[in-house]
Amino acid sequence: MNDVALGVEYSWDISNFLGCKPHPFFMLNVTTVVHTWFIMLFIAFLVIMMRFFAIRSPLVRYSMIKGCKILHYMILQSLGFFSFNHFCFISTIFIFILMCNIAPIIPWLEEPTQDLNTTLALGFSAFLYTQCAAIGVMGFFNYLYFEFLSPLWLLPLHIVGKIASVLSISLRLFGNIFGGAIISKIYTGGALKYATMLYITNYFFINVIFTLLITLVTLMLSTLITIFFTVLEGFLQAFVFTILSLTYLSIAVRHEG
Repeated sequence: MNDVALGVEYSWDISNFLGCKPHPFFMLNVTTVVHTWFIMLFIAFLVIMMRFFAIRSPLVRYSMIKGCKILHYMILQSLGFFSFNHFCFISTIFIFILMCNIAPIIPWLEEPTQDLNTTLALGFSAFLYTQCAAIGVMGFFNYLYFEFLSPLWLLPLHIVGKIASVLSISLRLFGNIFGGAIISKIYTGGALKYATMLYITNYFFINVIFTLLITLVTLMLSTLITIFFTVLEGFLQAFVFTILSLTYLSIAVRHEG
């Protein structure tokens, strides 16, 4: 498995900084943190560039309007009404996860979403926003009654259901992105390792030509596999996570219906 490692991971133990005993809970994956911050800075750069070109390029302006209309339609169909706050949350979730999923198209950058801690943080963030939206609609005491105390003897199942909603969307995203990254690394690493100098004849020149052809075909296939598991799979998983978050939000804010 060393030949197909996803990358070098550096950890930072913050237990001493917090004055606690060393524990795995206080270990930070520095690689994931650095890549995540790089992606957030890259998103900020894209926002500035798109704002700049939206005034000057009709194509960029049309693409931005079209994307906003699609998200607007999704929210309107799911919630039955439009809310700018919900629109900002859903669009932020989708764009951030999409950029995290397709991060490997930038050299030396890996998907932060292949780290379970990242997907759990995203799932927990979506859960907190959903619960706050439900409290805003129903009020705290009505929320507490309808979500946990109705009926009282089902309180453990209600709690388990809330935890399961976080785990389901988090583990689904983590499993698909991590599995895609593993498959891409196994194929690319194995294929390129195989496509070394092949001694099929006693003529060196023919061996070099044949090796170059095999390497070229291998790189083309690896590129197609990377595009599928990085771009297409990344877009699909970001869309699925967004739809599930929007569904949970719709159930929460349309509780009475």
